[in-house]
Amino acid sequence: MISSIETDKQILLNALIVSNQKSRKGGKTNPKTSSSPILPHGDSIASGQWLETLAAISPAAIYRTDPDGHCVWVNAKWSDHTGRPEEAAIGEGWRKAVHPEDLARLDKEWWRAAHRREPYVGEYRYIRPDGSVCWVLSRTTAQTDSRGRVIGYIGVCVDITQLRDAHEAIKNADPELTTDLTTREREVAVLLAEGRSNKQVASRLDISVRTAEAHRARIMRKLRVGSLAGLVKYAIKHRLIEA
Repeated sequence: MISSIETDKQILLNALIVSNQKSRKGGKTNPKTSSSPILPHGDSIASGQWLETLAAISPAAIYRTDPDGHCVWVNAKWSDHTGRPEEAAIGEGWRKAVHPEDLARLDKEWWRAAHRREPYVGEYRYIRPDGSVCWVLSRTTAQTDSRGRVIGYIGVCVDITQLRDAHEAIKNADPELTTDLTTREREVAVLLAEGRSNKQVASRLDISVRTAEAHRARIMRKLRVGSLAGLVKYAIKHRLIEA
């Protein structure tokens, strides 16, 4: 694990899933399990269309399993992460997409959380048919019926490959660069050097565009570079990014 990216990962998870929904009556949460999502008012068809739209536009992979952990549904984003069709995830098919070195650990951590009636949170790798790897941060929580019995699990996977790569580059960078820049400034520097706009940097790091612009100005000043091209050259020289 890379401890310096824990905050960024939590921001990503919090933006994509609320594991403990508030009840309609008292507004209280159950710390152990989550209830069904609160759907918009209307008939079941409208609710179904709403859920289909949400699944289609979600930037995260969303999945649902039965009580035994057998996959019953994934959205299209799962295919982007794994390079496999959605139907390949059904049953235990999703296990074939998990990197062999991570599968045993994933099983252990998943079921430990399930037995404790706690959400599972962890990171692991998908390996695509072409051999490329996608690192994901996953959170899964139980779905329960009116009697509190677990009827399945629902979760999300967020692609954190670029985030891990960026922090790994910073970790291995020349000390001259890391001495002057804060952790956040280093993150911004890497993203800018990769060609990200201020808006994209802001979205990636969950900060405002104005804050991203302020970071950029400070980075330029600290590194004594007068242009983005200069920043790119500096980042390549100090092995923050590849040429």
